[in-house]
Amino acid sequence: MKIFVIFFAIFALVKSNVLERSKIFQDINCNIQDPDLDKCLLNGVRKSLPRWLKGIPELGVPPLDPLYIPKLTIDQVISDFVNITATYTNLEVMGFRNTVINSLKVDPQNLYGSIKITIPWLHIQTDFSLNGKIGPMSIENRGGHSEGNFTDIFFFMKASVKPYKKDDGLEYFKINKLHQEITISDGQIKVDTKDKQYQPAVEMMTSFFNQNAPSMLETASPIISKTSEKMTKNLLDNILSNIPTSEIM
Repeated sequence: MKIFVIFFAIFALVKSNVLERSKIFQDINCNIQDPDLDKCLLNGVRKSLPRWLKGIPELGVPPLDPLYIPKLTIDQVISDFVNITATYTNLEVMGFRNTVINSLKVDPQNLYGSIKITIPWLHIQTDFSLNGKIGPMSIENRGGHSEGNFTDIFFFMKASVKPYKKDDGLEYFKINKLHQEITISDGQIKVDTKDKQYQPAVEMMTSFFNQNAPSMLETASPIISKTSEKMTKNLLDNILSNIPTSEIM
């Protein structure tokens, strides 16, 4: 999820006099020699969160509430009963404004850090097309619209960066290793399909999900985490590619 841009922006701040003077980071004023560095950063990030949620064009950060994603494709092998490849378009996620940052740990010397975040609820709506099966029934190239409410979302991320040189001859950072874990405790969805002959099958899938949401979401957690992992890495690499290591270090 793109909310994790906060972590690496703070990492850059820890070692950057240039970024410290920016109004973007005016709520964060920490010294890497501070024995309570993690606590200082955590407090600063919590104060600056509303600014991040509005988006920061200078760092390539889009608005995060609502978060808009033009297109996303996911293979959803939820169970032996449901196996679907879904392509989502015009995806909108609302609720990041309620984000609670539980902990933040940064190791500037080893270019490593981790963050834990809880979001009480998210509302997601999107257009979609489906290919796959629900039990014995096949669904091919069927589109529609879905909405869902999800509660008690937990995010954990740990990551490191490494330097590289661009064509301009300057050195920049990029993601070295990144791992995310996302769990969603509960949720309810509503799905409408454009092809009404498939509506009974879609309603069966929806009913099955809503009746078994916690277990279904637990099963889908690795898929959700991996999908978010790829999106987060791409976004963070884009942000870091705009800040030479000479400024960060």
